[in-house]
Amino acid sequence: MTISGTSPCSSVTSTPAILTVNQGVAITTQPASQTLCSGSSVTFNVAATGTGLAYQWYKDGVQITGANSSSYTINNVSATDAAGYTAVVSGTSPCSPVTSSPAILTVNQIVAINTQPASLTLCTGSDALSV
Repeated sequence: MTISGTSPCSSVTSTPAILTVNQGVAITTQPASQTLCSGSSVTFNVAATGTGLAYQWYKDGVQITGANSSSYTINNVSATDAAGYTAVVSGTSPCSPVTSSPAILTVNQIVAINTQPASLTLCTGSDALSV
């Protein structure tokens, strides 16, 4: 865009000004909640549109160091990983960041038998519960 002006004494034209419009950030695919057994691996994904996208993952509102891509993977999940995971997607300044919906990770523990049943030998008509 340039601006021009004239008067009886002169004519003046400004230098061109460039207008750059950055596309605002919009999340197009939210991360999905998952239920897994301990020891499994999980990956959360988020998809977004916008200009100059950057990602940051959070666990229950606390920033996860180094988790700055459109996906976040946890290998060998344990009960301590059960939480809500969100991604904050930001674009080229001054566009505002957008926070995803929380993806809830539920971790089921593997069933274990701590005490094995004891074998019994009984006579016909005996009650196994009273032995």
